[in-house]
Amino acid sequence: MKLKQLELCGFKSFPDKTTIPFPGGVSAVVGPNGCGKSNIVDAIQWVTGEQRARQLRGKSMEDVIFSGSKSRPPVNMAEVSITFANDNGSCPEEYRDFSEIMVTRRLYRSGERGYFINKQPCRLKDIQNLLMGSGIGAGTYAVIQQGNLGAITEAGPDERRIFIEEAAGITRYKARKKEAQSKIKSTRTNLLRVMDIITEVERNMASLSRQAKKAERYKEYKKRIEKIDIALAALEFDRYTQRISETHRLLQELKDQEISHVTQLSKLDAAMEEIRQERASMAEDVNKKEIRCFELQRQVDRMEKDLQYAKTESSRLAQEAGELESQLAGLREKQERIVQDRNQCREDMEKAARDLEQTKALLTDDEQAVTSVRQNLARYKAALEEEKSRLTQLLGNEAKYSNIYQNAANTKQDIARRLRQLSEEVVRAGQREQETKRALADAEENLEGILEEAESVKGELVYIEQALEEKRAELGDQLRKVQTLDMERSRSKSQLSALKRMEGNMEWFQKGVREVVAWDQEKNKDDSRILGVLADVVKPEPGYEEAVEAALGEALQFVIVKDKQTALDAMEHLAEVKKGRAGFMPVSWVDSGFTPGSLNHASSLLQHVEAADGCGHLIKSLLSDVLVAEDAKAAVELKNGYNDLTVVTKDGVVLVSPRGIVGGGQENSGPGILAQRQQLTQLEETIASLEEELETAKESQEALEKETRGLETDLQRMVEGLRDLGREEMEAQKEVSRLKEDSKLAARHHQIVISEQDQLMGEEDDAEEELSKYKELVDEAVNEVQQAEEAVKQAAVQVEQAEAELDGFSEKTTDLRVEISALSARLDNQKETYVRLAEFEEENQKRLEYTEREAARRRSSSGQSSDKIEELESRLTDAYTELTQAKEALEKVEISRQQIENSLKESDAMQARIKNERESHREKVRDLELSQSQRKVRQEAVASRILEKLGRPLTQARNDEGLPDVSDPKLADEAAMEMDDLRQKIGRMGDVHLGAINEYEALQERYEFLTQQRDDLMHAIESLEKVIRKINRFTQKKFMETFQKVNEKLALVFPRLFHGGSAEIKLSEPDKPLETGVEFEIRPQGKKITRMSLLSGGEKALSAIAFVFAIFLIKPASFCLMDEIDAPLDDANVSRFNELLKLIGEKSQIVMVTHNKKSMEFADILYGITMENKGVSKVVSVNLEKAQEAA
Repeated sequence: MKLKQLELCGFKSFPDKTTIPFPGGVSAVVGPNGCGKSNIVDAIQWVTGEQRARQLRGKSMEDVIFSGSKSRPPVNMAEVSITFANDNGSCPEEYRDFSEIMVTRRLYRSGERGYFINKQPCRLKDIQNLLMGSGIGAGTYAVIQQGNLGAITEAGPDERRIFIEEAAGITRYKARKKEAQSKIKSTRTNLLRVMDIITEVERNMASLSRQAKKAERYKEYKKRIEKIDIALAALEFDRYTQRISETHRLLQELKDQEISHVTQLSKLDAAMEEIRQERASMAEDVNKKEIRCFELQRQVDRMEKDLQYAKTESSRLAQEAGELESQLAGLREKQERIVQDRNQCREDMEKAARDLEQTKALLTDDEQAVTSVRQNLARYKAALEEEKSRLTQLLGNEAKYSNIYQNAANTKQDIARRLRQLSEEVVRAGQREQETKRALADAEENLEGILEEAESVKGELVYIEQALEEKRAELGDQLRKVQTLDMERSRSKSQLSALKRMEGNMEWFQKGVREVVAWDQEKNKDDSRILGVLADVVKPEPGYEEAVEAALGEALQFVIVKDKQTALDAMEHLAEVKKGRAGFMPVSWVDSGFTPGSLNHASSLLQHVEAADGCGHLIKSLLSDVLVAEDAKAAVELKNGYNDLTVVTKDGVVLVSPRGIVGGGQENSGPGILAQRQQLTQLEETIASLEEELETAKESQEALEKETRGLETDLQRMVEGLRDLGREEMEAQKEVSRLKEDSKLAARHHQIVISEQDQLMGEEDDAEEELSKYKELVDEAVNEVQQAEEAVKQAAVQVEQAEAELDGFSEKTTDLRVEISALSARLDNQKETYVRLAEFEEENQKRLEYTEREAARRRSSSGQSSDKIEELESRLTDAYTELTQAKEALEKVEISRQQIENSLKESDAMQARIKNERESHREKVRDLELSQSQRKVRQEAVASRILEKLGRPLTQARNDEGLPDVSDPKLADEAAMEMDDLRQKIGRMGDVHLGAINEYEALQERYEFLTQQRDDLMHAIESLEKVIRKINRFTQKKFMETFQKVNEKLALVFPRLFHGGSAEIKLSEPDKPLETGVEFEIRPQGKKITRMSLLSGGEKALSAIAFVFAIFLIKPASFCLMDEIDAPLDDANVSRFNELLKLIGEKSQIVMVTHNKKSMEFADILYGITMENKGVSKVVSVNLEKAQEAA
C-alpha cells in the first residue's frame, strides 16, 4: 500500500480542512521552526493508531485538537484521514477488492472518538490489524523521528526485537498466538467448572434413587389423610350451614324496622333539595355578575397595557430612527476606505508580479553556472580517485613488506625466548608430575567424604517426607471440615432468608388476609384500622406450637380490627375485588368462655401461651376452654368426662365435643405458621453457633498450614542440600579424572620440550637470513608511498574548491526557489484580497441603501403611534365607569345567597338527628351481622382450606369414592385417630422429596450433556495448543531468517554511512529464539566502543539510520516518514545519507521533514509550511522536477 493523500481538519495548527497529496518518490516538508511541520508527522502517527499523547508531544489526547489563536477560535473536533493506494494487494483479504483504502480517526473535545475505514465505523483493533505486518503504525520502523534516534541505539534488547518482528511480518501471528493463549486459559477455567459440576451431579444421583422410593410411600399416606380430612370438613361445613340459617331469620326482622327511618329521611331530603335548587339558581346569578366584573376588569387592564405599549413603541421608533441616521454616516465613510484599499491592492499585485519575473530570471542564470561547476567537479574527482587507487596499491606493498620483515624479527625473538624457557621447563615438568600425584590422592579422599554425607542426608529426607505426608492428610481433613461448616452456614442463611422473605410478604397467610392488610394500608395510611393478624400476637412456649395451631385452626389467620364496622368494610372490599375470604376479630369483642379447674394429666393451654400487649383478652376468649394433654390416651379419657371442652395433645391431636377428634398436627405437609416462626429463631441461633465453630476450624487450619509450610521448607532445604552434594560429587569425580590425565601429560611434556630445543636452534639461523633480505624491500616501498601521497593531496584540494563553489551556487539556487514559491503565494493572496474587497464594496452599498429605507419607515410609524395613544385614553375613561356599576350589583346578590345558606344549615341539623337515631338501631343489626359473618368465614375457611389443599371445591370433593363414614360421632372419632396416626408416620419419615423421580431423570440427561461438554472442551484445548505450536515454529523460522538478512544488510549499510567500521546484531539469548532480545554492537573505524552511551549524537543518529535502513532493504514499508533525522549530521554524512535514501526510495515512498538544503535538493517535491496568521499553518507545494523543466 502506497501513501496517496493526507487530510487534516482541526488537528493541532491546522484548523481548516487541509489536503496534502503524496506522489511517488521523495517528498520534503520544509519551513521555519514552529510553523507546524512536525504536526504532519504527528497526524500520520495519530491516524495510524498512536495512543500515547507524549509520543504526539502532548500531555493528553485532547491536545491534538486546535486550541485557538488570536484570530481564530478553538474548534471542538480533530479529524485526520490517510488514503492508501492498494496497487499490489498486500492488505488483508477483506480489503483487497478496494483500489484505495482510507483510514480516518476523529476526536471530539467532549471525549467522544471514532475510527473509520473507507468511511465505515470500525474499532481501533481493525485499523491495527489492517496495518499489522506492513511496517506502518504506532511504534514501527516506518516512522523515524529525531527524538527517538538515540532511543533505537540505546533501547533494550526486547524493544529492539520488535523492529525485527515487524520486518519479519510475524506481529499478526503473535497477536493470534496471544488470542489463542487467552482462549486456552478461559477454556481450562470452563473445563474445571464443568468437572466440578459433573462431580456434584454424580454425588446427587446416588441419593435421588433412595428418595424416590420414600416419596411413593409418602403419597399413599397423604391420599388416605386427604379422604378423611374431606369427610370431617363436610361434617363441620353442614353444622355451620344450620346455624347461619337461624341467624339470617333474626336479621330479616330487624331490617324491616329500618324502613320507617328511611321514609322520614326521604321526605327531609326532598325539602332540602328544593332549597339547594334555589341556592343553585342564586349562585348562577352571582356567578354571572362575577364573570361580568371579571371581564370588565380584564378589559380595563388590557386597555391600560395597550396604552403603555403604544407610548413605549412611539419612543422606541423615534430613538431607532436617530440611531439609523448615525449608522448612515459610518457606512459612507467605510465605503470610501474600501475603495482606497482596493486600489492599493491592485498596485501591490502588479509589483509582486514584476518581482516574481525578476527572481525567475536570476534562477535561470544560477542554474547554468551550477552545470558548469558540476562538470569541473566530476573531472577533478576522477583524477583524485585515480591517485587514491595508485596510493592504495603502494600502501599495500609497503604493508606487505613491513609485515614480512616484522614477522621475521618477531620470529627470531620468539626463538631466543623459547630456548631460554625450555631449559627451565624441563625442571618444572618433573615438579608438576609429583604435585599432580599428591593432588590426585587428596581428591580421591574428598570424593569418599562427599559420598558418605550424601547417604546421611537421604535418610533424613525420607523421614521428613513421611512427616509432611501425614501433616498434609491432616490439613486435607481440616479443609474438608471448614468447607462442610461453611456449606452448612450458607444453607442455614439461605433458609433464614427465605423464611424472613415469606414473613415479610405474608406468604404464610391466606390470599384474603393479605388483600385486607394491603387494602387497609392504602386506605388508612395515617390511622390504620387493622391491628394485625392473630398469629402475630400469639407466642406459645417451645414445644407447644402444634398444640396451639391445632386448637386455633383457621382462627390463627383472623384479622384483628379496632371495631365491627372495620370488619364489615373489609368483607365488603373482599367481595368487590373477589380475592379470597378472611376472618375478623374486633379488639373489643370478648367471648366469655368456660374456664376449667384443675384436672389430672392435663392443664389449660393458656398457661403455655403469651399474648402481645392489649390482646390477652382475645387469646383468653379463644383458648379458655382448651386443655392440653400429654398424649392421645389422656386426651380421650378427658373428653369422655368433659364433652364441652376442647382437648389437644402437644403433638397436635385435637378432640372437640361433640364431634370428637377433629385435628392432629398441621393440616398440610409443611410446618404451620407458629412452627415456622420458631424455626426462624432456631436458625438464627444455629447460624451464630456455626460461625463460631467455623472460626475455630479456620484457626486450626491456619496452624496446620503453618506447620505444613515449615516441613515443606525443611524438605526443600534438604533436597537442595542433596542436590548440592550431587554437584560436589560430580565436581570431585571430574577433578580425579582430570588429575589422572594431568599426570600422564606431565611425563609426555618433558620429552616434547627436549625435542623442541633441538629444532629451535636450526630455525634461529634461517630467520637471520630472511631478515636481511626484506629490509631492503621495505625502504624502497616507503619512498614510493611518500610521492603518491603528495599527488593525492593536490588532487583533493582541487575537489574541495570545486565542491565549495558548487555548494555556494546550490544554496543560492534553493533560496531563489523558495523565494519564487513565497512570491507566488503572496501574489495569489493579493488576488484573493482584491476579490474580497470588491465583494465588501458591493455588500456595504447594499447595507447603505437598506439603512436609508429603514430610517424613513420608523419616522412614519412614530407619527401613527401618537394618534393611537389619544384614542386609547378616551376609551379607558368609559370602561372605569361601567366597572363600578357592575361591582355594586354583585354586592346585592351576595346578601340574598347568604339567607338561603342559613335555611339549608337548619335542615342539615334536623337530618343529622334522625340519622343518629337510625344508627343506634343499626348497631344491633351489625352485632348480629358480625356474628353471622364469623360463622360464614369459618364455614368458608373450611371450604377454602379444602379448595387450597385439593384444588377443587368441597361440594365436589365430598362426592368422592372411598370416603369414610363419619355420620356417627364414634365413627368421626375413629377417623380422626386414624388420620392422626398417618400424620405421625409421615412425621417420622422426615423430609420427603416428591420430585425425586423426575429430578433423577433430568439429572441423568444433564450428566450426559455435561460429559459431552467436557469432551468438547478438552478437544478445543488440544486444537488450540496445536495452533500455538504451529505459530511458534513459523514465527521462529521467519524471525531467524529475517535476523540473518538484516545482519547481512547492516554489514553493508553501516560502512557506507560511517565511511568504514562495522556493526552487527546478536541474540541476547540464542537458546531461546522465541523470547530472545536483540543486541546492537557498533564499531566505528578507529574506535573501540565499550558502551553505546559513549557515541556522539551524530554517531547515534547514523547507527539508528543504518539499523532502520537495513530493515528497509529486507522488508520495505509502504512509506518511510522521517522527522528531521538529518539534523545531527554534517554535510558529508548528509550526502552519504541521501545516497542510501535514494536506494530505499526505489521501493518505498519517502516523506521527510528537514531543514537541510542538501536534503531539499534531493527531494522530488517540496511542501512549504507557512504561518501567515499566528497559530494557523498553511501548506504550499513546489514540484522541483516541473520547476526545473519550466526553467
